[in-house]
Amino acid sequence: MSKVKNEHYVPRIYLENFSGKKKQVYVYDKSLDIQFKTGVKNIACEKAFYDFPNQDNEEQIVEKMFSEIEGDFAKTLKNLLNLAHKKTNIPEDFKAVFSPYVVIQMLRTLDFRLQFRETMEKGMKALSYIFLKNNRPDLEGAKFNIKVKPEIESVLQAKFMFTKDTISEYASVLANHVWVIGYSEKKMAFYTSDNPVVVIPHKESDIFSYAGIASEDVEIAYPLDPYHILLMYHQSHYKKNPLLASFLKDRTILPLFHDNVTFYNSYQVTNSTRQIYSFDDDFNLAKKICQDNPGYTNPNRSRVCIENPLLPQDFNK
Repeated sequence: MSKVKNEHYVPRIYLENFSGKKKQVYVYDKSLDIQFKTGVKNIACEKAFYDFPNQDNEEQIVEKMFSEIEGDFAKTLKNLLNLAHKKTNIPEDFKAVFSPYVVIQMLRTLDFRLQFRETMEKGMKALSYIFLKNNRPDLEGAKFNIKVKPEIESVLQAKFMFTKDTISEYASVLANHVWVIGYSEKKMAFYTSDNPVVVIPHKESDIFSYAGIASEDVEIAYPLDPYHILLMYHQSHYKKNPLLASFLKDRTILPLFHDNVTFYNSYQVTNSTRQIYSFDDDFNLAKKICQDNPGYTNPNRSRVCIENPLLPQDFNK
């Protein structure tokens, strides 16, 4: 296998589902406020994204691993889309087969890397603040920062992904959710993005976060092609909502309408790192959201908030 220069954190085989002729897609870059059309080979990728520092130039361990995985992913995704196009219910054992691929997509992106880095930096800084407050009051109020070295971020991300049982444990959580394939009844296209698997919390709290894949009332959405989307609902959200449960059954196909597609597209806009992708060139929704919420256009925006009464009020700024 020859060395790969641009390593994709969203597989080309997935992005091709949203492409037209010559495997090109429409792109809206929200950080630059521009839209254009380009080949899938040019998006959701970075030079040497997964490469480790000081490794053999030809080694590319993670890239090779993903290349092998993506062959099976392509076949499984095609099978799922065939079911969707035929409006056939998902087989009982399919959730266990497909859920690991969803997990891998969640963990391999640039956005996950940025969030993981911020969690480590803020977590270590918070512990340091609390330690100084309790043990060195003479240093309380000292200003300092903790930074992860950029050259080891690929190592940390790979270590987290491929630590024993990480993928299988996450996949088990997803497989236990209620799965539905939604299709766009009016042929309004779903967006996808450089961070396509989005977590939608349906429960809010001033104290706790309900934005984890196992959180109560959570929903996970993963666009499959311009007119189909995989939706995964936590059992609690499903069971406590009689209206939802009356027409939404596990492993079934569900029509979605304009407001539904708009809802899921808005999450692609807000959760993307930088770029949104579409089969057509209608990015009016994306532009409106970014105009009203300019903070979402910054790829380096804060994604992590740590609350503790022992921390300074401006800790998360």
